[in-house]
Formats: sequence, C-alpha cells, structure tokens
Amino acid sequence: MSSSGDQTFMSTSFASDQLPDGLKWYTEPKTWRTKARNNKGLLAITEPKTDFWQKTYYEPLLVADNGHFLYLDVSQEKVVMETEFEIKSSDQFDQCGLMVRTDTLHWIKCGIEYVDGHPGLGCVVTNDFSDWSKQDWQGNRLCLRLYRQGNSYVVESKLPSDSNWNFIRIAHLDHAATATVQMGLYFCSPKSGGAEMYFPHFSMRPTKGHSHGAD
Repeated sequence: MSSSGDQTFMSTSFASDQLPDGLKWYTEPKTWRTKARNNKGLLAITEPKTDFWQKTYYEPLLVADNGHFLYLDVSQEKVVMETEFEIKSSDQFDQCGLMVRTDTLHWIKCGIEYVDGHPGLGCVVTNDFSDWSKQDWQGNRLCLRLYRQGNSYVVESKLPSDSNWNFIRIAHLDHAATATVQMGLYFCSPKSGGAEMYFPHFSMRPTKGHSHGAD
C-alpha cells in the first residue's frame, strides 16, 4: 500500500504471511490465514452470533455490532474498493462482502447473504436504523465494488466470469464529507458460525467518482 497527499492505493492477493500494512481487524475471527489457496488469498471462518444490525423491524429489538471486519482507515473523499469472494455456507443469515463504517450507527454492508436457504445479493445501509434491500443471486461467488464520494456511496456487482459491472445501490451516510471512514472486507454468522469465506484479492484506489447522471 502507498499513501501520498490525497491518494490511497492498495492491491493485495494476500500472498504474504502478514496482512498488508494498514489493514486492521474489528472483531478478529479465531481462525483465518493468508496464502490460503495456491499461496494466495485470505480465508476466514466465522464465529457464531456475529452480526451488524441496528434496531429496524425485528422483535425483540435486534442490535448487533460484533461482525468480523478487516478494514483500512480512509480519509480520501473519492476512492473505490473492489474484491471478489466465495462463501461456503447455507445457514440462515450467513453473509460476506464489503463494508464502510464510521461508527456503530453509521455503516453500509453489501454482499451475499443466505436467507431461507438461498443466497441473495443484499445491501444494508444504517443511519441509526438499518435499511435492507435484497435481490436473488445464483451461486456463492461475487465481485463487488464500492465507491466513496464524500458521504455518498455507490455499489456495483458482477459475476467473476463477467466483464460488465451492474449498479445496485446509491446511498448516503450521515457523516461529514471529509470524515475518515473505515473501508474493507466483512463477514459474519448471526446463528451457528463456521462459515468459510475466501477472498482471492482486495484493492483500493483513488477515483474521479462513479458516473450515474440524473439527466
């Protein structure tokens, strides 16, 4: 990783014994390793009863802030992160993907989540209360991009075999446009745990922003 002025860059295939400089754990899982497949990739196993959720819908009140999150502190206002991942699980609400976060009450998570026995492509945006959107997804592999533009965010997805990215969400987080945020990989298991998550690569780079005009 390099950082210079208003630019941040990271590109890793997790081919070293150590995590790249700057990456830090929030709720580190007991089991994880780099160089997991053919001397590259990050593999991690979820702990039980781990999740990110704030208050919406469920009774009794559901508040959870202990999911696994491997992140980089990002002060740049325009940046995009990208990853590919595979999730091996079918347990209710097991999930994996990308996350951006400022604190317990302000964050976005997006990726694959198993719901009622089937994988779904979902995005949860939390500004005090969590807001969940979901669509069907075939398979357990996904490529994701998440753009930061100040306090606005754009999410794109595609199959690993595809070349074209698909826009799935535009969202806002209630923080200053210049705030330092945490951006990175997340995964969790609200029920039994033991799900296997594999990330062959992760990158972050400066961007001019995501083009999605209103005209």
